[in-house]
Amino acid sequence: MITDDILETVLEAKSREPTTDFLDWPSMSIQLLAKETEFPTPDEITANLHACISSCVQSGSGPNSRFSKGILERPYHLALSEMINKCFANGGSFPEDVVNSQVYMLEGVNVARLKEIEQRMIAIHNSWASISPSLSEKLSTLEDFLFKFLTPKDVNTFLGLRTTVGSAVYLPPSLNECVNAFTKIHTKSKVIEQSGGEQGSGSEGSIGDGENKRRKIKVNTLTVGAKAFSKHCHRDRSKNFWGTCTGTEKQKNEQANLVLAKIITNAAWINLHSLPHNILTYEIRTAEGYGARWTLNAPLTSTNSSATQAPTPSSSKTSPSVFDSSHSPQTSLTFRGFLEPQMENGHGKKWIH
Repeated sequence: MITDDILETVLEAKSREPTTDFLDWPSMSIQLLAKETEFPTPDEITANLHACISSCVQSGSGPNSRFSKGILERPYHLALSEMINKCFANGGSFPEDVVNSQVYMLEGVNVARLKEIEQRMIAIHNSWASISPSLSEKLSTLEDFLFKFLTPKDVNTFLGLRTTVGSAVYLPPSLNECVNAFTKIHTKSKVIEQSGGEQGSGSEGSIGDGENKRRKIKVNTLTVGAKAFSKHCHRDRSKNFWGTCTGTEKQKNEQANLVLAKIITNAAWINLHSLPHNILTYEIRTAEGYGARWTLNAPLTSTNSSATQAPTPSSSKTSPSVFDSSHSPQTSLTFRGFLEPQMENGHGKKWIH
C-alpha cells in the first residue's frame, strides 16, 4: 500500500528540483501538492450548491473517497494516492470504469498506454506480494514508477480524466473553482439612451448628462449557471433530466445548482481538452451523456495544448493548477453551459431530443 505520506515525500523531493518547464515532473509535483485555492466566504447560493453536491454524493465511491464529488478537491496528490492503491488492490489493474467508457460516442485513445501502465503496476504488485518491502524500497519503486515510467500526461488518468486526441497535459480545475465560476452573478449591460434637454434627477439607476439621460437596468441576481440552464433545459422535451426552469431568480439558481450537482456526482466522463482555436475546455458528463462545460484561460501553444510559461516553486504551491500565477481563479475559469448527450447529426438537430 502507498500511503499519502509516502507519496507526499516523493513528490516533495521532486518539487525541489530546478525546472524551466511548466509540464515536467518537478512542476507537476508542485501542482499535485498545491493546497486549495482560497475564496471569500461563500455567499448563500454558493453554499447552497456545495450543500447540493454533498447531498448527491453517491455511496458507491465510499464516503471518504476523493472521487465521490466527481470534481476533485485539492491537494490532488491524495486522489493520485487513492487511485494507485485502488489499482494495487485490483492486482495492479485499473478499475473497470477507468478503462472503458460508459458514454455513447465517446472513447479514449490511450488504450494501449493504459495496458502498458497496468503491466508495470501488476509487476510491482506481484513483487511486493512475494516480499515485504521496506520503506526505502517503496520510495525507490514509487520514484521509478512515477518519474521514469509515467509521463506527466499519464497523471490525469489517475485523477479520473479521459484521454482523447485533444486532451491537455494540464491538471484540471478544482471543485471550488468550478463552483465559484458557476455561481458567479450573470451581468448583462443594458443602457437606454433618451434624447432630451432635462437634467437627470440623480435617482437610483439613472445618470443625467444634459442632452441625454442614460438609465442603467438593475443588475439581476441570476447566476451564470442559472442563466445557462434557462437557455438550455428546453432541449430535452421529455424534461426527465433537466426538469424545468421556473419561478423567482433565487428558485432558478437553486434549480440550476441541483442539476449541476446531479451531473458532477454522477460523472462517467471527464476530459480537459482543447477545442478549435485552442480553447481549453473542462468537460464532465454522466453515463447518459448529459454534461457541463467550463473554459479556462491558459497560455497554449499550437501543439498538444502545452503551456508556454513555467511556474516557480515558490509561487506555484499556492497557485491554481492550470493557471498562470498572475491570473486569479475567478477570472481564469468561466462556466460555458450544459451539454446534451452525443447524437448523430446533433448540430443539425440543435441538440433537441
